[in-house]
Amino acid sequence: MTRGSAAPVARVFLGVTSTATHVVASPEVGRCWDHASALRKLSVGALAGHLYLTVRRVRIHLEGETVTTDAPVPASLGRYYASMRIVSDDDLGHVEHARIREDGERVAARGHATVAMQFAREVERIRPLVAAAPADRPIALGTQRFALSDYLATRVVEAAIHVDDLAVSCDLDVTIDADALALAVDVLVGAAREESGDLAVLRALARRERNTADVLRVL
Repeated sequence: MTRGSAAPVARVFLGVTSTATHVVASPEVGRCWDHASALRKLSVGALAGHLYLTVRRVRIHLEGETVTTDAPVPASLGRYYASMRIVSDDDLGHVEHARIREDGERVAARGHATVAMQFAREVERIRPLVAAAPADRPIALGTQRFALSDYLATRVVEAAIHVDDLAVSCDLDVTIDADALALAVDVLVGAAREESGDLAVLRALARRERNTADVLRVL
């Protein structure tokens, strides 16, 4: 799915962001906005704010970014996720993770109602942009580059994970679309295969006593 036409991935992305819109706007999330989330060092509001910024960034890329042919060599999803992996509390202090928390808190300070409204507005603005963009359009993330289809796949992973994070944080019953879950699992297992090798992944899936390196934990 992530290597072919962008249309299926685009539909999955828009579907999971629609689910995210409803979750962020829910009364349950509003009631625990200032509470600690299920993620270390993040409030519920900051988690919702981070999810909002993740979605908004797609629009920013599609509206204003031009990536030339001399942009960096396309990165693999495996290397992308390996660079983000949090192993210990020390990793949470890294400047990139600290900035993510600060940005999320900055959005959260706008209040639940405002963030929920802005989130829904972003999703509606993104729909025509995603539908019109070609599958192989290059998207730059720092020093890395993705085809649009792969980039949207990473956004599906982000949205699915953080929708679940919000649901767990606020004791909210949420159904994430099966296509989004399948794509997220496919991407993350693919990342584990690239990072650790197929034999290690096979052992992690089939022989837990041999899963000594926590192979399937990609993030």
